[in-house]
Amino acid sequence: MTPLLTAREVAERLGLSPATILDWHEAGKLPSFRLGGATGGPVRFRWEEVEMVLESWRCGPLPGAHGTHGTHGALGIVE
Repeated sequence: MTPLLTAREVAERLGLSPATILDWHEAGKLPSFRLGGATGGPVRFRWEEVEMVLESWRCGPLPGAHGTHGTHGALGIVE
């Protein structure tokens, strides 16, 4: 099982404040776990899931997509 991270640990990895991570959690932007299932319980995150969300927010060309325009170069689509 992948270790669960606190908002502070996620924030440190991303160079953000824990408050921002918790705001994103409350807004439904980051997948998370509410321990105990209760409102107000501690919130934890899986890093792999946070990374998936970050990838969905990517701007610009994908790594290795040289010589193409837009974000679809890796798919062979040229804008």
